[in-house]
Amino acid sequence: MSKETRGATELTQQQAESWLEEWQPILRLCDWNISVQVVRGREVDNDHGQCWLSRQEKVARIKLKMPGDHDETQSTPYNAEHTLIHELIELHFDVFKTEKKGFKHNAQELAINMLADALLKARLLPAK
Repeated sequence: MSKETRGATELTQQQAESWLEEWQPILRLCDWNISVQVVRGREVDNDHGQCWLSRQEKVARIKLKMPGDHDETQSTPYNAEHTLIHELIELHFDVFKTEKKGFKHNAQELAINMLADALLKARLLPAK
């Protein structure tokens, strides 16, 4: 990931697809048919992103919010690549989901966010 894309106010469809191409094999999801689409914030209910999936067919459709649609007054900063990684990790965790809200859901979202943070930070470390 180039430093110019971090915290950028613009995100192209090409950049999102490039990230998907990079992260899908890293996260061992090559057997999935995954697409990514950059959309307006209203299309993802102003979440950072959303994912529709069919576990049986191993198909996923990820939507990422345009960075320019992010409300900078929110406590959570927006990083589109982080959101893509988060949604990809969700594919592995989907089998464990039992509820859409509540303590278990929040704990799972927190764990997925921490994993996405760690993966993104590790990617930015200089090679040894």
